[in-house]
Amino acid sequence: MIIQVFHMIRSLFRLPQTWLAFDGKSEHSAFCLKRFGFRVFFLFFLFTACNKSSKLHENKAFVTITNTSPGSSPIDVISDGSSVLGGTILSYNQTTGTPGKPYIQATAGVSQLAVTEGMETVLKGNTAFQQGLYYSLFVYDTLKNDSLKLFILQDNLQTRTDTFTYVRFINFSPGTFLNLLLTNDKDTVGTGFMPYAGNKLNPTDYYYQILRIGSYGVRAFRDTLYANSVPLDSLQIDSTKIYTVFLQGFPDSTGKDSLMLKSIQHN
Repeated sequence: MIIQVFHMIRSLFRLPQTWLAFDGKSEHSAFCLKRFGFRVFFLFFLFTACNKSSKLHENKAFVTITNTSPGSSPIDVISDGSSVLGGTILSYNQTTGTPGKPYIQATAGVSQLAVTEGMETVLKGNTAFQQGLYYSLFVYDTLKNDSLKLFILQDNLQTRTDTFTYVRFINFSPGTFLNLLLTNDKDTVGTGFMPYAGNKLNPTDYYYQILRIGSYGVRAFRDTLYANSVPLDSLQIDSTKIYTVFLQGFPDSTGKDSLMLKSIQHN
């Protein structure tokens, strides 16, 4: 591409000898001047267009947003006064995008981020996204007076090519301390007891674990007794895909507020 542009520039500036001896009187010289002016304009247009194209994705980061707050109204996410969701809203149990394509664009750099429910701003604060990187945003419920919180994690989309992949686990079930047990015909995997995300989040606690691909039956344990476990939906882990798996809802509830196992396929 660079070589083609170079040859284009050289051909555009390969002017006849008359131009080099231009005296302002020759008709041919005047014609050459007009052609030169057109060429300069063409080059300006070419490089302006290329520059705009090259900057199309500059200053952009990529985010996936999940509303995992039971009972919350649909939310919008506002960055520096503009809707990140493009004017749509996100209801409880919804994530942006589609499986494998959950990301939407956000402005890189420091910005003021707000979460709104209708006309009411329920969360506001500064955040910083690095250009070209990927992030997961979770709006969750603390069951306190300052009910909603926003949790932001940077995503690692590095993929594997064997029978294992990377999975990250988070507990957004308010007030719980749960252990997930994943089983299939090859493996039995325990996550260890995961505290509710709560008010004091440490992103380093939510690291990616290596998990064999396949379909798993899942139970959530309150303690070490099998009788005190809750069966959950099965979990499907595909090769070379990166996942965030999280709990939401309440163990003792039914319907839409019941304990659920959710997953986000990031790529």
